[in-house]
Amino acid sequence: MSGWDDLFDLAAGVESHETSNTSVGTPLPTRHGAIGSGMSNCKDEDEKTTNNTHSSSRKKQKKNKQKSVLQDDDHHVVYQEILRSRMDPIESQISNWPFWIKLGSSLLGDDHCKQPIFSSRKRHDISSLYHCITVDTDKLQGRTSRRGYTDESFNHLEMFCSIRNIRCCCSSIFHLLIYEDDIQGGAKSFIKKLVFNSLHMAKSLITYHNKLTNRELKNDGEAEILMEKCTTIQSRSQNLMEKAKSQGMNKLMKIFDELVQLIIASDAAYYRLYYLQISGIIHTFQVNDNPVYIPHPPTYFGADCLSWTVYIGNQVREEFEDYMKQCLHGTSSDILPILRRFGFDNNNNNDDQPAGNITKNQKSTMDPLLYLHTNRYMESIFIFWKSGWMHSKNAFMDTQSALERNNNDDDFYNNLETPAPTVLEEWRDSCRDLLCSLYAYATLPQDAIGQVKHIMKDNNITGGIIEIGAGTGYMAKVINDQSNVKYEAFDIAPTALFTPNEYHGSTPSFYSIQKYDKNTLPMMIKSKGETTVSGIALLLAYPPPQSTMAYDTVRAFLKGGGICVIHVGEFSGLTGSQKFEQLLQNNFQLTYRVECRGWGTDIGELTVWLKSSVAKANKKIRPYSPLLLPCSNCRKKESSRQCRIFRSLNYCSSECFEQHQKFRKECFKFSFIPSMYNGEEIQLDFNDSKHFRLI
Repeated sequence: MSGWDDLFDLAAGVESHETSNTSVGTPLPTRHGAIGSGMSNCKDEDEKTTNNTHSSSRKKQKKNKQKSVLQDDDHHVVYQEILRSRMDPIESQISNWPFWIKLGSSLLGDDHCKQPIFSSRKRHDISSLYHCITVDTDKLQGRTSRRGYTDESFNHLEMFCSIRNIRCCCSSIFHLLIYEDDIQGGAKSFIKKLVFNSLHMAKSLITYHNKLTNRELKNDGEAEILMEKCTTIQSRSQNLMEKAKSQGMNKLMKIFDELVQLIIASDAAYYRLYYLQISGIIHTFQVNDNPVYIPHPPTYFGADCLSWTVYIGNQVREEFEDYMKQCLHGTSSDILPILRRFGFDNNNNNDDQPAGNITKNQKSTMDPLLYLHTNRYMESIFIFWKSGWMHSKNAFMDTQSALERNNNDDDFYNNLETPAPTVLEEWRDSCRDLLCSLYAYATLPQDAIGQVKHIMKDNNITGGIIEIGAGTGYMAKVINDQSNVKYEAFDIAPTALFTPNEYHGSTPSFYSIQKYDKNTLPMMIKSKGETTVSGIALLLAYPPPQSTMAYDTVRAFLKGGGICVIHVGEFSGLTGSQKFEQLLQNNFQLTYRVECRGWGTDIGELTVWLKSSVAKANKKIRPYSPLLLPCSNCRKKESSRQCRIFRSLNYCSSECFEQHQKFRKECFKFSFIPSMYNGEEIQLDFNDSKHFRLI
């Protein structure tokens, strides 16, 4: 897993699993918390700040940090602008690098500072990928000289630059070895320099951490987690160096695991630093009305060559799409659900260009999380498919070993794990877990919101949507922005309050979230009346498993006159409960279902349920099959078993399992699971509990 759970524990004042002796102070601040903890006031450049103001501010901070920072209007304005910019259009987020960054020396040495290393003219220029980035202090110097800031004010920015540079060492090695034929002078000497530089820069992270801790990270628990991220990068850089020395530097598969694990460690450090920023722990300021901050994930992963080569990654994605459609050609099964799950349903893409190649002159209808799903999957294709790993002996052997792990059916979460080679499991967690914590657990396809609005309109549901368990409010924000439907969102632990959320920590809300308790919905229904409630849709997104929350909420809604339930999550899986699912089937008609984007392990869907009497009375309604998990082969019966290695595949019988063999083998490739190596195939046994889970 990602280590995010430890962060949440610390946010809630609970000791870390890995640092149980660490004393944890106050909970992590929320969006109204410490904007510039320990920093002096920071006003607009044209205004003047006296020494008395600084002195007074510091005295107040000693008494009550959170209260004093709340009174720092300038910091608060800048901070709120940074939070607002998280939802900026994708084309504006990825078209430029942050203005405070400048290119430094080449990671390959001074001889290759300005010239491209690829000899082929067909290759996209990626020279900025293998150059260091640094803080452009000239652009920030005016701020420091007039406001009392020193270079120490930029420790978090310098730390971010080092994290990025280490990641780009790994990305450059991938490119060097994948496109070795196009490289002038061979790859070995370049790789040696990149491996050395990654280790050298990893050691510098500790220095930046200590400076940042002394200045801003006053909470020992916060500093401890960040230090753990830094030391993990350092140890994995050392592992890469040792493996490259012993196995050689000219074969990618020899150092593949170490490269990917170092990228994962770098991303974990980036996410941690970014989280500290948006939670208000790390100070924010602006220069000439431009906020200075660590880039949001769409910028970090989407701006070409900032963390990897997005332009080339988009080309590779197109190659992979053509490859998969050729593999699936001739199979008898409906391929659209699988294509939708992984974002290859072209009819669902309204952009002129694929998502990874959007420019500032083009508009994208993608929300940030949907874009990030496409982007992270693109890099996954580049790393695990384009590199040849998916077809390697190591991948095949590791997959066989993963399938033989013992699954404890009595452990709910263990029983729903998706076995895979360790490096692939870690990569999936890295791509999914932290983004879900920062945004939302469900990634909706582009056309789903329009379909929901259409169903609501056809059934006179004009009172809007009420969401219970809204988390960060990200889905509320996206649906409200794209549909203009009235929306109210509730959660038992809104992140806008000083109460860390179990799933999202202190991630600032994207939408106004109201406090929810067991009396909220009944009181709301009583105040609105049955006629009003029947004009409202209830939305539950990833309701917690092993809980009565979903059942209790829908039951109260139905009793109060509600007729429409929108559910986002899994059936017989990681969300809701069997009692909740039976309540839906007994009282509602399924009128719409669509696959959410999959992150490699989850199988979420968006489904819309209308009260049975209402659905029957509306002649426009085209009822869907009431099956919750229809057999992937026959589509006529409820499934009895679920494939562990690829959870989108479910079967009602061994006969359907056998008939689906060809299609299933090709489906595995979407998740980079090798089905064959050197004529030997991965063998699945329908009756083996290690291969299939009883539903």
